[in-house]
Amino acid sequence: MTLGIFCAALVGAIFTGVPTVCALFVGLAAFCIYAWRWSGSARRVARMCWEGIAPIAKILGMLALIGVLTGLWRAAGVIPAIVYYAVPLISPGVFLLATFLLNCLVSVLTGTSFGTAATVGSICISMAGAMGVPLFAAGGAALSGAFFGDRCSPISTSALLVADLIGTDFYNNLKRMVKSAAVPFVLTCAV
Repeated sequence: MTLGIFCAALVGAIFTGVPTVCALFVGLAAFCIYAWRWSGSARRVARMCWEGIAPIAKILGMLALIGVLTGLWRAAGVIPAIVYYAVPLISPGVFLLATFLLNCLVSVLTGTSFGTAATVGSICISMAGAMGVPLFAAGGAALSGAFFGDRCSPISTSALLVADLIGTDFYNNLKRMVKSAAVPFVLTCAV
């Protein structure tokens, strides 16, 4: 029944346009009530909630900061300004490679593929439209660069999440990912 309440809240939020975070809070409340009835202790339920969120608390903070940064860039007009000033500087012949490399760089520096795609990726797509570059190719270059850079970033939220959840050393994982990504990176740039 608790899972049904959560699913109904989630589907209802999607169909009514209510932010899904509201459905997540409804689900959290439903599961907390269920756990409280099962265990009989509100303190124990609160401790279980904290133990569940503690491993990813820093990742949630980073995601919130990235969301704020993306919103500020859009509100301040940074994206249209970059498009306006950058279009005359980039040749359509190297645009896809430049898009891939730029998104790789920003994703490595910020540690987020979604934030990169939402900021620099959308800039590159706007520039592609202004330059007559096929949008599907520009979108592929932007997304592959964003996800590739996130894979090799020392502040990657997804890599931190994986390391925290499975209890492995983050930097050893990062070294292995960089080694396995060298050949695909060179091949992608060549193509």
